[in-house]
Amino acid sequence: MPDLTEVRWAAWVLDRRLGEEFGYANTVHTQIEAMADRVLDARGVSAGMTLLDIGAGEGLLGWRVIERIGPSLRVILSDISEPLLPHARSAAVQRGVEAQCSFTLCGAEELVGVPNASVDVVTSRAALGHFADKRVALREVWRELEPGGWLAIAEPMFRNEATKRVALRKLLDAQSPEGCDPFMARLLRRRSAQFRETDGKLAANPLTNYSERDFAPDAQACGFEDFHLQLPIDVEPSDVPSWETIARLSPHRWAVSLGAMVT
Repeated sequence: MPDLTEVRWAAWVLDRRLGEEFGYANTVHTQIEAMADRVLDARGVSAGMTLLDIGAGEGLLGWRVIERIGPSLRVILSDISEPLLPHARSAAVQRGVEAQCSFTLCGAEELVGVPNASVDVVTSRAALGHFADKRVALREVWRELEPGGWLAIAEPMFRNEATKRVALRKLLDAQSPEGCDPFMARLLRRRSAQFRETDGKLAANPLTNYSERDFAPDAQACGFEDFHLQLPIDVEPSDVPSWETIARLSPHRWAVSLGAMVT
């Protein structure tokens, strides 16, 4: 039977991150396509290359690159979740690109079936952060990249929000029951569904024990010398179509949705 962690990952990728909303799924897919376009435009992926996508999920990034580059591009889709691979294979067949795709069941910490110096480009979106030891994963990526190859990562950062949750817990613990702010107590309950309660638990969670500032020294320690780190912060009106969708959304695979929390 599939590991429970793998099942949860698949459920989050296919449903919970989308709020089970088809219209919002289209929005998320458009965002992933835009990320793939940035990868292509920033460094260039050309005909005849081999691209490895770590944590490929349903394969959206790979499909976008194939769409732009064409049939000579070879794409390797890797994921830790056994339930997701048949979904990605089926999508490749539907798109008519199965001949240029291969699939491997593994995580970034051990890229099974990927030989040394065998790929030109490695991509990863919202996947590397789930691995406990980022340097082990980055060393494995370095191993399989050809000389002159490059890595493109896009990761959400959760440490600041998690730290706020820990600080809020400490603040409320320091207050008497009579002086406790009801709104702050509700806010703590909401954030508790997404992040751990203590500094120790925050440090033990691979999603919250690192920030964007950790990537540069980690990359350098693993052999990467030429890299660019960008932290975009966009404040825009919400594109979630309804409160019902918001209630079903989950920001990461371990988070409980708002709807599940209040029922």
